[in-house]
Amino acid sequence: MMKYWGDFVNIKRFIVFFIIPIVIILLLVLNAQLAAQKYKNTGMDMVQYRAEITSGIKELTVYPGEEKLISVRIKNSGTMVWMSEGKNPIVLSYHILSSGGEVFLYDGERTLLPGGLRSGESVTVKAKVVSPEKLGEYYLEFDMVHEGVTWFANKGSRTLKIKLKVVEK
Repeated sequence: MMKYWGDFVNIKRFIVFFIIPIVIILLLVLNAQLAAQKYKNTGMDMVQYRAEITSGIKELTVYPGEEKLISVRIKNSGTMVWMSEGKNPIVLSYHILSSGGEVFLYDGERTLLPGGLRSGESVTVKAKVVSPEKLGEYYLEFDMVHEGVTWFANKGSRTLKIKLKVVEK
C-alpha cells in the first residue's frame, strides 16, 4: 500500500509542479492573443487625429527664400480637443515635396492656433511659409502636427497640397 502511496505523491507533484503551470501559461498566451485580436486597430487614435484643411489658394508663385502668409482654414473633424499650448500643442505645419512627390523639406514653419479647438470647430489662420532657395516646381503640403506625438497624416487624416513655383526675381 505504501508503494502505491509513494507513486500517488509523485504523480500529484508532477501535476502540481509541471502540468498545472503549463496549462496556466497556455491560458495566459491564449488570452493575450484574443485580447490583441479584439483591440487591434480599433482606430480610436485614428479618429482623434482628423482635420479638414482648406485654402482658396490652389497655386503659389514665390521667389527663392521668400516668406509668405497663406490663409488656411482648419476644421477639427476628430474626437479630441486640440490644445494650442503646453508641452505638446497641436499646430499647423507643412512639408515641401518635389514635383515628383519626394520630400524636399519635412518640417516647415509652425503656425499656432489662436486657442483650443473642439471637435467640429473651425478656424482660419495665416500660415507662414518660407519657400525653398532652389528654383523649381514643388508642392506645399499642409498637415496638422501634434508636437512630439504624430503628424495627423500618419493617422489617416487628409492633407492640403498647393502647387508651389519658385521663380527668379
